[in-house]
Amino acid sequence: MVFSLESEWVVSTGHDKSVSWMCTESGSMLGKHYFTAWASCLQYPVYDHETQHAFVGDYSGQITLLKLEKQTYSIITTLKGHEGSIATLWWDPVQRLLFSGAADHSVIMWDIGGRKGRTLLLQGHHERVQAVRYLQLTRQLVSCSADGVMAVWNMDAQREERDDVM
Repeated sequence: MVFSLESEWVVSTGHDKSVSWMCTESGSMLGKHYFTAWASCLQYPVYDHETQHAFVGDYSGQITLLKLEKQTYSIITTLKGHEGSIATLWWDPVQRLLFSGAADHSVIMWDIGGRKGRTLLLQGHHERVQAVRYLQLTRQLVSCSADGVMAVWNMDAQREERDDVM
């Protein structure tokens, strides 16, 4: 669940295979979208309120990008690349990068900001990736897995891009 003060919305998701958004001022339900798999995590950039995009990861390993509006929504795209359920998402509004961690022990960096679908696969965990956070100041990604291992990734390092996802 995420609260946006700017839009006065609460956006939530869960095992009912849906994402919904409500107006906190009126208490009314504004919209709801259903998925084919359990929605496992949500990233709604509260500081990037102009776009009103929600990223929803699900148990099938997909991430759906939705544009939420007051009484409607539109599906922008579906990102496919993980082979396990999505456990965590993190959005960097400055570079417009989405980071996802999943049960397949991997992290994927998705370049949403216009570099023609560039993606990077980061592997190094031996258990489900449970948390990711991007540190804009140092350009590092921190990820943590179920076995307690924390990895720090230098995102300026040269890596091979993936072309088999999205």
